[in-house]
Amino acid sequence: GQFTVKGAAHAWEGGGSGNAELMALPAGQSTMHNWIEAHHSDADGQPMAGQKYKAYFEDGSVIPGTLDVQGHARHDNVPDKAMRIEYEPRPVKPESKADGAKTLADAWRGKLN
Repeated sequence: GQFTVKGAAHAWEGGGSGNAELMALPAGQSTMHNWIEAHHSDADGQPMAGQKYKAYFEDGSVIPGTLDVQGHARHDNVPDKAMRIEYEPRPVKPESKADGAKTLADAWRGKLN
């Protein structure tokens, strides 16, 4: 078929070509660093403030730490793959004499009923 154009002068140039250029990232921003966070709370949702822990990584490294008052911790620039976090056992709260007397009274009530 025919292609006819009527009008003022038109420049029918061919398509252009060129390479896309990516802007350079700012210095110090081009490397990603791993990080890990831990948050630990009890059954009532209260933060486990002061809880000691150890974070274990696949490469064998271990990072110890202590949770803050909100039960939270963060470590930057850690190895690639975390395996687990282990929390140290918390000390058992000693029973008060009143708690012991209540337990004993409850046991006797159970035998009497």
